[in-house]
Amino acid sequence: MNGMIRQLFCSYRSAEAFWAAAENVLTDSYSQTMFLHVANRNNHIVRLFDDRDRIRALADSGNTYMQYAHARLHDILIPEPDSVAIFEKYYTLAMEGGIADARMLLAYAFRDGDFGETDIRRFRNYMDQALEHGSERALQHKLHQLIYGIDGVDADPERALLLIDKYLNDNDGEPDPVFYRLRGNAHGQLGMKEQAASDYAYAAENGDGDAYFHLAILTCLDENFNVKDFTRYSELMSKGQEAGSAAAYLETVIRGYRSGFLTHHAAVIEEYYLPRYVQQYGDEDYDAPEIEED
Repeated sequence: MNGMIRQLFCSYRSAEAFWAAAENVLTDSYSQTMFLHVANRNNHIVRLFDDRDRIRALADSGNTYMQYAHARLHDILIPEPDSVAIFEKYYTLAMEGGIADARMLLAYAFRDGDFGETDIRRFRNYMDQALEHGSERALQHKLHQLIYGIDGVDADPERALLLIDKYLNDNDGEPDPVFYRLRGNAHGQLGMKEQAASDYAYAAENGDGDAYFHLAILTCLDENFNVKDFTRYSELMSKGQEAGSAAAYLETVIRGYRSGFLTHHAAVIEEYYLPRYVQQYGDEDYDAPEIEED
């Protein structure tokens, strides 16, 4: 069963992986890990939208993991007018039930002002607490801070790389492929392009759809961010979109708009939706390159 869940996840058969992991999620540690891999990645969890009523029923029956999944769907997709109140309630229930990542997702909500005003103090407090409780989402954000020097943290990609390698060496289970993408980010910041490309390729092959975007940007653009290998660029971005990567979709649409191939709807995405995506899901490492106007 374990090998099957992993294969489904790596093949981006998200709903199948989710429900396979859900069978034993309350008792089996591997199932819990893979369940959270699906729930934590935007490109995977959005594919459970059609199952939202079933997920909510299980959440309301007291299943902590389903409470987390239910909160994630409302956090990412905002399908109802009261989605913010819903994801606050169910993240809190999941947090109280022992899912440390729920605390980090609440931290993002405080940072982004989802509950009213932006509250950076609570963001930092919740993140620190999430780290103390072993949240992988919190660790990933800490590494992102170190790699790029954000949130008042000095950039130190070498230290980030050491922390990532230590995590991967110490992890005897199934590491989240995002750690390989982050290692690629760190290698990229250090000018180690071949190592970065290898990391991105591994992450993409193991269930992280956004890694296709990073691999395309790294290997297919020149120093001025112009596409130098259109065939490979298109192939990687298409794979990213098939895997549900919002970064790959946005990059493709906006580049098409700026090149004159796409018009109004791409302009709307660039002006209104891209800034919110970067603000809300910056923790997913979306860093769109500056693209020169033709």
